[in-house]
Amino acid sequence: MRQPITLLLAAIASLALTACGWRAGLPTPDGARTLGVAFPGNDSWVRDIEVDLGLALSEAALERLSLEPAAADRADLVISGRVDEVRGRAGIRSQDNVLLETGTEILVSFELRDRRSGELLGRSDRSIEAGFLVPEATSPLRAPELPESRSRVIRNLAEGLILDLFAPPSYEDEASSGQSGPEPTSPSSD
Repeated sequence: MRQPITLLLAAIASLALTACGWRAGLPTPDGARTLGVAFPGNDSWVRDIEVDLGLALSEAALERLSLEPAAADRADLVISGRVDEVRGRAGIRSQDNVLLETGTEILVSFELRDRRSGELLGRSDRSIEAGFLVPEATSPLRAPELPESRSRVIRNLAEGLILDLFAPPSYEDEASSGQSGPEPTSPSSD
């Protein structure tokens, strides 16, 4: 008898929340119903990284936003950008000069535009750095391309971009509303 009452209360609560306009996800501009991710450019030396990043951006947007996916040339909002650079680092070697760990840094530039008005809604220049353990049989030159490591880094980068573009830091919200935080102070010269 207790379970039907619990289900009924859960159903009433969910109807009440949707009726009042409550929704999950990051805020989106008024009137926007669709989002497109333009195919990113790639100015780096790593081939096809832009393909993986474009897919990861689409997945992150679907998970975090209440917008329907659409082709970039028909969407209300469009995310576009490029991979600027991919840098490798030397890493850590054993006493026998065997590479044990290495790393990479990916730098990207992306923007969010309202395609209907052409207005720039957000911009993100982001970088992410990650280290990778290198399996014994892997060439040091191929270590940053290990599939599981690369996909993890790109997924984190894509999620950060979505947060940057759709959920700006609170200090930007305060500045746009005319409110400001405490004034910076300079050291006194007494």
